[in-house]
Formats: sequence, structure tokens, C-alpha cells
Amino acid sequence: MIILEFLVNGKPTGFDHELLDRLRKRVPFEIRQEILPWQGILPGVAEGKYDVALTAVGITDERAKTLDFTMSFAESTITYVKRKDDASINTLKIWLTKR
Repeated sequence: MIILEFLVNGKPTGFDHELLDRLRKRVPFEIRQEILPWQGILPGVAEGKYDVALTAVGITDERAKTLDFTMSFAESTITYVKRKDDASINTLKIWLTKR
């Protein structure tokens, strides 16, 4: 399993951070990193606030309208999680309409 990105004691670590370290050693320009809430990453790139986002992200048709993506390098399985004792969610339809 590849752990893509997470913080340990407030410091970034994981595959994405290791890739960023390698990039810094190879390019002739400064790379600055900002740790952002997920909601601000892709809009920041799309609006030109950031040049790139080095993060795990699913490619969707909507995102592809404003962003370019590298080739895929990992696959993931998406699941939903609920409390075992929550009997109010027992079908996908209920899950998708629950607020």
C-alpha cells in the first residue's frame, strides 16, 4: 500500500512529499509548498493561484475542463464508512440522500 500524503507532528510525509523532495533536487527553480485544506487545492490551481498541485486526486470530466493531469500511477478503491450501530443507512440510495 502506498501512503500518499499525511502529516506527522505537523510535518508532511508520504509518497507525495518524497516526490517533492526529489523534484527539488532536480529542477533549477525554487519549489514552495503550502499545506492547504483539500477544498482549496484544485480551485487554487484552476484560478492560477498555484502552478501545480502535488496531491492524490480522482480525475473527473468536470475537473478535466480546467485542469491537466499526469498519467495515473496508482489505483484506489473508494468505500464509504458508517458506524456499525447506525441502522438508518442500509442501502446506497439512502446513503446518497442522507444529510
